[in-house]
Amino acid sequence: FSTKRPGRGLGLAVVASFVRSHGAALHVRSSPGAGSTFSLFLRPTDEAVVQAREPAIRRFEGRALVIDDDALVLRTTTRLLSALGFTCVGVTTGAEALARFREDATGWTIVISDLLMPGVDGATTVDQLRALNPKQPALFVSGYSAGHGAEPDVRTGFISKPFTAEALTAEPARLVPHAVVQGIATR
Repeated sequence: FSTKRPGRGLGLAVVASFVRSHGAALHVRSSPGAGSTFSLFLRPTDEAVVQAREPAIRRFEGRALVIDDDALVLRTTTRLLSALGFTCVGVTTGAEALARFREDATGWTIVISDLLMPGVDGATTVDQLRALNPKQPALFVSGYSAGHGAEPDVRTGFISKPFTAEALTAEPARLVPHAVVQGIATR
């Protein structure tokens, strides 16, 4: 079930992808009018529990163009990137992104785009932006675990939704290391 337009729901696809990637199983029991029960089965492990290390916090400088058709994801992503030091401009369509990019095609440090959007998708949008600036670094985000055609390279990265703050800092640090102004561990 999805509240979005046809073909836009990702909830169970994302869950199924996470379950498969962790070697787990998911059982769904559903009855009309009674609701659904989801049971997640994780495989046992003999590995010792590893204490989570505190992530390195990075600070950036530069401009980020953020493209996502989901207003909540767009707002959350731009707020997080702003807190990390980027000056952000958020748009909801590829056409808006192209218009903003044309204002200063070489002035963007990074473009962060949802991969699958209605109308012009993220990959096509980034191709259009790179027609204006071939060296433009871009980070794709998607609810699917696979890149769907977005192959990571020296100017292109990919992270899966939902992403952590650490993931949202690691890929930009790889793509635009010149924009990292601080990288420290927190206490």
